[in-house]
Amino acid sequence: ARIIAQSMDVELRLVEKPFGQLLGALEAGDVDLVISGLTITPKRNLKVAFVGPYFLSGKSFLTKYKTLAEAKSLKTVEAENVTLTALEGSTSQDLVEQVLPEVKLLPAANYEGALRMLDESQADALVADYPFCFYAVLRHPEKAYVASVSPITYEPLGIAMPGDDPQFINLVTNLVNT
Repeated sequence: ARIIAQSMDVELRLVEKPFGQLLGALEAGDVDLVISGLTITPKRNLKVAFVGPYFLSGKSFLTKYKTLAEAKSLKTVEAENVTLTALEGSTSQDLVEQVLPEVKLLPAANYEGALRMLDESQADALVADYPFCFYAVLRHPEKAYVASVSPITYEPLGIAMPGDDPQFINLVTNLVNT
């Protein structure tokens, strides 16, 4: 974001919003672009343009249970005995709802809330982007978190932009590529 603003010779203004409100803010014109670990999906791409991917990720489990962390896919989870949390409005929530509709899912407004659910044993695992899970283990060694060794899905992350300004999209594309 800083590089984009500098290249345009404009002042950067960062806006924090709950994840589930990001694309709505972009569509309403409240923000000029969204850079927030946003997965490029066909459904989202029908509403906004994407530049990227700038990073390749995938879903992972963050949990205190080694057996869940070792799961190679969501389908191997015994859904009737597990409570999961995921960021509200995210592809993690979509994935759990599509693959495990019978699981108890507790959507979280933010990652702090999801981690609190793990800590308070309200959820057995958090489904989130692999880098988040991996770094949560490193940041909180006292909590005995474990994460999947590798992602269980493939997800390209991109910068969401309004689709009505091809020159702006081109500029951001060129900056990401360089």
